[in-house]
Order: sequence, then C-alpha cells, then structure tokens
Amino acid sequence: MKKIRPRTPRFPFDSKIPKYWFNDNPLASHMVNSLNLLFPDGEKMFIRAVRAFEDQLADPGLKERVKGFIAQETQHGREHERYFDVLRAHGFELEGFLKFQNVLAYGVIERLTSKSMSLAWTAALEHYTAVFAQWTLGRATLRERSNPVMADFLRWHSAEEIEHKSVAFDVLAAVAPGYARRVTGLLLASVSLTAFWAAGTVYLFQQDPEAHVKWEDFKRLYTEFLAHGTMGGAFFAYLKPGFHPSQIKNEQLAAEALSELETTPAFRPGCSRSESSPLLDFRQRRISSTSEYVV
Repeated sequence: MKKIRPRTPRFPFDSKIPKYWFNDNPLASHMVNSLNLLFPDGEKMFIRAVRAFEDQLADPGLKERVKGFIAQETQHGREHERYFDVLRAHGFELEGFLKFQNVLAYGVIERLTSKSMSLAWTAALEHYTAVFAQWTLGRATLRERSNPVMADFLRWHSAEEIEHKSVAFDVLAAVAPGYARRVTGLLLASVSLTAFWAAGTVYLFQQDPEAHVKWEDFKRLYTEFLAHGTMGGAFFAYLKPGFHPSQIKNEQLAAEALSELETTPAFRPGCSRSESSPLLDFRQRRISSTSEYVV
C-alpha cells in the first residue's frame, strides 16, 4: 500500500473568518464547528487505540502505516485546536463542552470498554470520517460557498483521512478479528458520534441568539447526509461481512486535493510553526484539556 506521509501545514486562522463561514449559513457552520470540537480528543483516542496493539503487529508494512497514521492524526488535532481560537474570538465558550465530552467519552466509555473494543470503535469512526471526507472532496459546495481558509483546512483533513482510512481496520483484523466485535464497534461509533455531534451543535446554538435556521436547511441535511446519503450509506456498507475500507474508491479524490493544497501558503516552509495568529494574542488564553499530543 502507498506510504502514509505526514504533513505539517499551518492554516492562517484569523479574524477574517466569519462566524457563519459556510455559505453564510448558521446550521451548516455550527454543525461543522461541532465536528471540529470532537476531533482533538477523538484523534488522541484513535492514537491510543491503535498504539495499544502496535507491538503485536507482525506485518512491517502495517507497522509503518501505523506510524504515518499517528503522525497525521496528531497534526489534525493540533490544527483543530488552533481553530478553536476562531470560535472563541466570535464569543463562544468551548471549555464546558470539551470537558463534558472528555469525561463522558474517554473518562467513562473508553475506560469501561476493552482495548480491543476501543480499537473496533476507532475503526468504525475512521470509516465514518473517510466517507464524510469523500462527500467533502467530491462536491464543489465547500470550495464555492465557504471561507477559503476553512475550505483548504477541511479539504486537507479530509484527504488525509482517506489516505489512512484502513489503518485502524487492518490493525483490528490483525489482532482482534471477528464480525461481532466489528459490528459492535460500529454501533458504539454510530451512537457516540451522533450524540456528541448533536450535543456540540446545540451547545453552539445556545450561545448564538442571532442564528436563524431555515426549515429547508434541515430537510437538505436529512436527505443528503443522514437518511439516504452519507451516514446511512456508510453504516450499511460497514455491515457487510466482507467489507474493507479499500472497497470505497476515493483515493484519487484525496491525491488531487493534496496535490493542489501543497502549493498553497499553509504548506510552504516559510509558514513557520512558531508564527502566531492574530487571534492568539489574548491576554489570558484558556487552554483546553486537548492541548498535548505525544507522537
């Protein structure tokens, strides 16, 4: 399989990013913002789940892919945490939700599940993120109707999710195979993702009395993404006994997006990791519990 190559872009998150950055639409913007809130702690759980079995892997190629997976997920978490400051600059308090998510998902659910089930949970969540990524890259909506920095940020993350989409699945197959475990992981992933995603969206809307949502937005969301589209299709595809993430052919989408993105300023060596965003010049920065990664 193709080597998984970590990249270290630094996106210019600044005050030019509007509150409703996705098509000037509060529902679309806050739903994606809510997903952003889930990523840093989620990425760290994915790393823990895969790393727990790293020493048991006999395939050198899979071991190498695990290293690439960890490096990419680490960078994803860091950039999503940097984006949190955009939300804070727009007046959103995030710490309450981040603490709630961290305690319930990782302080309770993860601790109560076995390591093999945490890996199955991770493999299913990785499947969802890869399918969401295909939806993002395969449509012009994001590029045409959203802030360009956010479009590039989400396209980068999406493309790398596709690059490493089968790593957790392959680790699960190598160390803890079994259809029942895989499907149980899918059920846990489906419930937890839906619940925390919805909770995060509500949390943001509660702090935004200016937001007005149209009924048509809900209908489009239900039709295209939940009932007959992305999430439902991902669920039923994963249920097939012989399923493997490589059966979903979306690698070319990722390769084309990364080829284009790597020519942008965020990926250039001159965009130093020591540079600071205008949004980071707070007198008192509150650092969330998701701030540290170990690679």
